[in-house]
Amino acid sequence: MATVEERVFILEKEVAVQSIRIDGLAKDSTIIKMFAEMSADMAREFVELRKDMQNGFTQANDKVAALDTRLAKVETRILSMPGTANMYLAIGGALLLGLSGVFAMFKYMIPPIH
Repeated sequence: MATVEERVFILEKEVAVQSIRIDGLAKDSTIIKMFAEMSADMAREFVELRKDMQNGFTQANDKVAALDTRLAKVETRILSMPGTANMYLAIGGALLLGLSGVFAMFKYMIPPIH
């Protein structure tokens, strides 16, 4: 079982990952607005949580669990928005096409062994 400090650190990293994911979807203003509000709330809660941890309050565990739940809900909302799955499919497709092109190029560059 992770300590409260470890869980807070993990949550902060997950928030950073979500912000990177949002940057990829920046065309939709509702997503930007939603994430801006969520990240401001999360930042305030992280500050309060750190204060509680310094003061040794046991309620910090409950706060970590609440933050964890909120972050999971936000992630679910982000992934369920229209266009998100299509964006990931498009990126994956482009990577596959690029790789197949590279392999085809090497096929003709390397002379056959007789």
